[in-house]
Amino acid sequence: MGWRMLFCLCLMAACGAGADTRQLTTAIRVGSIPSSARALLTAQGTRLTAPGKERLTIQAIVTDSKGSREVRLIWEAPGRFRYDDYSAGKTIAFDSRAVSSAVAGPSDTDLDMVETLLSDGAEAFFENFQNGAPFRFLGRGFRDDDGTNPGYTGPFHDIYHVMVPLTFTKTKASRWKMYYFDSRTRLLAKVRYLVSRNGASTDVTTVYSGWLKIDGEMVPGRIERSEGGKPALSFVNKGAAFGAAVGDSLFSKP
Repeated sequence: MGWRMLFCLCLMAACGAGADTRQLTTAIRVGSIPSSARALLTAQGTRLTAPGKERLTIQAIVTDSKGSREVRLIWEAPGRFRYDDYSAGKTIAFDSRAVSSAVAGPSDTDLDMVETLLSDGAEAFFENFQNGAPFRFLGRGFRDDDGTNPGYTGPFHDIYHVMVPLTFTKTKASRWKMYYFDSRTRLLAKVRYLVSRNGASTDVTTVYSGWLKIDGEMVPGRIERSEGGKPALSFVNKGAAFGAAVGDSLFSKP
């Protein structure tokens, strides 16, 4: 069964469920995570469950339709984000309530980028559970092929179907997403979902690879977004550092 058919079947089964929009707390409570996903949380490190490493800063090389250039990415749990594009003089910030930009916008392309880096990540996956998001655990050990190869050795994935609130959009709508965690490493491998483009549904896939262990925490080495099977956006991690949450204005409107 193809992922798209599986996605649609799950969507019909979950029809009518609503997303919970309560405020996030500052740390993930392990007890709020479904038992099937607690090992996934443990595999991330302690950043999401203990104080002191709420802020993650990554210097990265972004590649998109405009070419390649250096950017700075900053996340601060729970649910805050900042993107600095040095060459374009562009800053996009999300303070957990609204996205703002120092340049006109944010544009639809900017919001796609925010969704990729904020909504698709492992941090958002666990925060959504804590905030009561509807979900379905589809099972463990799913193959990544059509099942016809008798010599298939991997990868295998544990898959969750989760309703994700798009808190960074004006409408605050929600979107069903399929999260694929590597069954061996228990780290996020990819996220798949459908978006509307010119009246038609388009497949979006965000792939996480090259995971690095930094200061005891797992950080993706590469993040890639594709739409309709074509590359749209990628980030290569060139350096990462953790710090405690700071009561500054970093995530306020630039």
